[in-house]
Amino acid sequence: MATPPPAPKQRWYKTLWQAYTVTARTDKKLPWILGALFLVPLATGIVFAVISSGLGTKIYAPLTGLMTGIVLALFVLTRRFEKQMFAQMEGTLGGSLAIAQSMRRGWQFSDEPVAVDAKSKAVVFQGVGDGGIVLLAEGGRAAKRTVDNAASRLHKLAPGVPVTPIYV
Repeated sequence: MATPPPAPKQRWYKTLWQAYTVTARTDKKLPWILGALFLVPLATGIVFAVISSGLGTKIYAPLTGLMTGIVLALFVLTRRFEKQMFAQMEGTLGGSLAIAQSMRRGWQFSDEPVAVDAKSKAVVFQGVGDGGIVLLAEGGRAAKRTVDNAASRLHKLAPGVPVTPIYV
């Protein structure tokens, strides 16, 4: 049997629009902030081009203002989008894993939990990085026994590697 074709990759501008619409639902000031962050540098560049006498300045000042406005608006949009997504994840099972996976400093967390206790609803995720192994536990005090079992298994598999539990 032939394998189905892969799904088409979503274009960057569609992803950007989706992030804007999701964030703008809860953040009513977002359009005004993004508009100001885009228009103020652009207007500054245009004013500087009108005032100056050099041909290079008349060409490059508005372009610099345009690019600066785009970068500032995108930076603020991504920060507000992350903040809103983290607020939505708060209190959900596996929310700490999503936050841990968004870390950019050399840590890798698997999607599947390494230990689950159905009785107490404790879940333990494993992360690996330069500092050793991190066990990210959700479920409060009930997760301690599950973390201890997972840590003892990991000490046998990787002796000498530090195993650090983090309770959420």
